[in-house]
Amino acid sequence: MNLAHLIYFLSFVSLIILADDPLGTPEGYLKYDIKKGASLNPGYEAVGYWNGSVFGWTEYGNGLPEYQKLFFFEGFNIRSVFQEEDGSYVSLSREVSVYRDLDTGDILEAWTNIYSNEENEVFEVSNDPVNALLYPGVGMHSSTNRHTSFSGNFFLDYPNPLQPDDYPLFSSGEQYLGGELFLTFTRSENLFNESLSEVGYIGSWSRV
Repeated sequence: MNLAHLIYFLSFVSLIILADDPLGTPEGYLKYDIKKGASLNPGYEAVGYWNGSVFGWTEYGNGLPEYQKLFFFEGFNIRSVFQEEDGSYVSLSREVSVYRDLDTGDILEAWTNIYSNEENEVFEVSNDPVNALLYPGVGMHSSTNRHTSFSGNFFLDYPNPLQPDDYPLFSSGEQYLGGELFLTFTRSENLFNESLSEVGYIGSWSRV
């Protein structure tokens, strides 16, 4: 049976690590990660924006996949972070994304599935809330005099909300398996400027 998979692609960048590493401690990394992705000011609401493409790939009998762009993907997130008395941080956010037609750019309400030739209803992605507890820890990163990058890879494996017995036409299996790959970077001059509580960044997100 042919299996269809969705892959979200945006962009890629890599940087060289410097010997003097301001993010080399758990506390330092957490501080600058919050400053880059939200703000050290708990009253500030940071807005993140993304756009990219969704690809499908089908695995054939010879093991070689065939890729095809399906639609565009666009969304935004509003986020704030504050510190608890125990020193941990709480991240509060909500986000929404839409799928857009490849030819017109219009928000999709229905889409003719290229694998089944059936017309499917399309819903927006409403993640509300997207909250997390943040604790000190050193993640993957690199710095130069000009830019600092942060990367994180998160692999998902949990019981599928769409169980095969209940949703035989839509379920990918009893377990949901996926991965989210993040890479962001910002200007080092701004990031390490202690007079600033937040800085802008650009980056990539891929979900498989």
